Amino acid sequence: MLPLSLITDLRDGIQIHTDAHAESIRQTLDGLQLKLCEYDAEINVLEDTMANLKKGRADLAHSISVYKSYLAPIRRLPVELLGEIFSEVCAFPFGNAVCETLRSPAQTPLLIASVCSHWRSICLSFPQLWSVMFVDADDINLSVSTKILLSLYQQRSSSKLTTIGISAQFLQNSGIPLAKLTKIICPLTCL
Repeated sequence: MLPLSLITDLRDGIQIHTDAHAESIRQTLDGLQLKLCEYDAEINVLEDTMANLKKGRADLAHSISVYKSYLAPIRRLPVELLGEIFSEVCAFPFGNAVCETLRSPAQTPLLIASVCSHWRSICLSFPQLWSVMFVDADDINLSVSTKILLSLYQQRSSSKLTTIGISAQFLQNSGIPLAKLTKIICPLTCL
């Protein structure tokens, strides 16, 4: 705080006539600037402390969230039951309107496996999840990524019987004989 006499002098417009009076003001100013630096340093320390507290709080909130997830009812279901549920979700009937919107192999097992490591291990231990595929063959040349995905499904389906749905609408009214259609479609089943 400024001394009351200095405030009064400033308000009244008093001019400084002596060097002693000017020196007194300079000393007061130096002291005030030093105090301002002390406040700035203390504010920096408090801001660092606040940042550390916020980070610690965020870490703690994350830990609480992780531990709460361990108590979720789905974690109490046996692996076998989850596998059966996943199998039901992955086994969609071909010819369904769902297939009309799919333009790549059925990706449900991939989506389920990406939820968490526990579900991924379940998906990888149930080959039947990977035994249903859908391919859009409207373009004779399948993309490399589709071929890789089909190969992945075949590997993960192990020795399970694989069901492949193939959409080849471009061939319906093409006038191509059945023998030639077979030559076009069969390679899709031998990827």
